[in-house]
Amino acid sequence: MTVFNAALMAATLNLPLQNGLGFAYIVPYKNNNTNRYEAQFQLGYKGLIQLAQRSGQFQRLVAVPVYEKQLLAEDPINGYEFDWKQKPEQGEKPIGYYAYFKLLNDFTAELYMTTFEIDAHAQRYSQTYRSYLKKKVQRRVCVQRMG
Repeated sequence: MTVFNAALMAATLNLPLQNGLGFAYIVPYKNNNTNRYEAQFQLGYKGLIQLAQRSGQFQRLVAVPVYEKQLLAEDPINGYEFDWKQKPEQGEKPIGYYAYFKLLNDFTAELYMTTFEIDAHAQRYSQTYRSYLKKKVQRRVCVQRMG
């Protein structure tokens, strides 16, 4: 029944449930009260963008990785300052991610999070991410025992 309800939510929002598309997912979560797994609808980031576009309220919507040379000033009150002309070095990893939107009524909002903050957020709120990290550690331990 939980799978049906999750699929119904995706159908109601007119978002496909194909993993490769990234619009929406059905994710198993363990219900600690019943000690059973239940399916839950989970909106993907592409689904969030799709819903924003359908609303007709967005003038601009951007989410991009930020590299070391691009972040000039961190100011959560007055806005961050970036130099987007700076290109990352070959193989350089992002230091954070930036999201920005502007509505048709000129309201704007932005969010910058470091990769450390994103990792901490994912560990706290994402059961899938915690499961991924746990498996990663188990594989590392297994490889160490074999080697």
